[in-house]
Amino acid sequence: GCINTNISFTNTSSDSVVSWNFGDAGTSSATNPTHTYTNTGATITSFNVRLIVTNPAGFSCSDTFIKTVYVLPRPTSNFSQNGTSGNISGCDSLLVTFADLSLNATQWNWDFNDDGVIDFVGQTPSARKFFITSTIRLSVVSANGCVHNRTRTVTIYKTPIADFNVASVCVNQQASF
Repeated sequence: GCINTNISFTNTSSDSVVSWNFGDAGTSSATNPTHTYTNTGATITSFNVRLIVTNPAGFSCSDTFIKTVYVLPRPTSNFSQNGTSGNISGCDSLLVTFADLSLNATQWNWDFNDDGVIDFVGQTPSARKFFITSTIRLSVVSANGCVHNRTRTVTIYKTPIADFNVASVCVNQQASF
């Protein structure tokens, strides 16, 4: 599994009371637990997962099974908008350029309006104009299939339109607006 994601463990033992030790100080007494490995670094890390099964009638009969689990590092999704690594704002028809700042990614999927539809596949999309406030999501995938997402917001303000009326007046008369 990938770092910071739930990894499911399925107990296929016969009728028994279970005790899990996930090799990172995490434990569980659930029959089919999930566990999340965190802070394993940027390399593949292995953990010896131990399942101890005991007779449910209280006898001291038990068995232990150990299996190595490999936890894969995930990429880090990151990008800038108009040179800023955060949310940006501007007036309607704001032209936004994007720069990928992700680490350990081999695939990039961009969603420019947070509708769940991929709008661009690739590392660096071309500049886009925004007319409404939008949430940008970059989902990156590593070579080992681990995924990480990052979102940023482009807040758009409507450009006001200046206009006024004035009544026709004669010279030396006061105009009303």
